[in-house]
Amino acid sequence: MNDNKKLAALLELSRFGGSDRYYKHPLYRLMVYTEGVQHMAEHIGAYWLLDMINFDFLPKLLRSKIRDTFYCIRLTVSADKTARVIVTNGDDDHAIISRDVDYTDFPRVSDFKLFLCETVVSEGQRYMLLLPDEY
Repeated sequence: MNDNKKLAALLELSRFGGSDRYYKHPLYRLMVYTEGVQHMAEHIGAYWLLDMINFDFLPKLLRSKIRDTFYCIRLTVSADKTARVIVTNGDDDHAIISRDVDYTDFPRVSDFKLFLCETVVSEGQRYMLLLPDEY
């Protein structure tokens, strides 16, 4: 997918303002995510970000001695296609976890946000990943 289509898909995310349908990651069942996050992953090609959250960030957050029920995940993409992903508690900019990404074709953004919230769904306690407009 070319950069213009990915940028258009990124701009489409503002139309998601709530979700009646939730998606489960096929390999890591502690997290569900909204239609907006699914749209982002599918149309921008950002399943790598979901994998990073599922397999790297969430296990570390669950093992942490100080656990929150809300986290903000921020992605910053530079002109050279490198990126930085940080997790904060949402109250400040102090990084709980951060990762550098050597290359991404995610559209260049200075501050793309996702929220990770503890929630209860029909299968039990989980974390939900959602866009800020879906919160």
